Amino acid sequence: MPRDLEEALDAAEELLDSRSSPDPPTADDESKCHRDLKRHVFEDAKRLLKKRGEARKLDKRIRELEPEVAKLRVEHTSTLQNMAAGHMSRVEAPEHAIIDVRFNGASEGALMSVITLAAPAERFTELYEELQADDWPEWVCSAAAAVLPEKDLLGMCPGGKPHMSDAQLTLKKLSKCVCSVCAVNRKIQDLSAEIS
Repeated sequence: MPRDLEEALDAAEELLDSRSSPDPPTADDESKCHRDLKRHVFEDAKRLLKKRGEARKLDKRIRELEPEVAKLRVEHTSTLQNMAAGHMSRVEAPEHAIIDVRFNGASEGALMSVITLAAPAERFTELYEELQADDWPEWVCSAAAAVLPEKDLLGMCPGGKPHMSDAQLTLKKLSKCVCSVCAVNRKIQDLSAEIS
């Protein structure tokens, strides 16, 4: 007995070829071949309908998840810009630079470098230079400003939990960074993996 439609088709083809041979198939052989072929076509059609139903469910779930991922990407950008602006405020950068970081942003690498725990003064200066418009005065972050503590307003730090690099995580024996940006990134990765 054929195990699948392909084998049933091969058996039917052999049966048709053998009709003109000296030993043609019997009516029972043809009937059995027809039943096998019909059964396998029916089973494949049933499997296809089931898969189509599963695909529709997945398609619906993907349509539900895509707007969530889009919202999280906006949240990622907003969180990163707000954290960077908080850290630029902490190091006493000019107000126009803080506003520019918060509302216009900069390259992700430059923003991430200033929200990283113990970011050196050079990172803040580099971000300022990346943003710098022609009419902005020169500004350089001092080493003393880079180590200023975050301003604590009723227990709420403007920069939130600082980002930790892989080296810092290893040093502190932590498995993942708990900053707001990385938390949003993990949600995006989880939903993107579900979509894929």
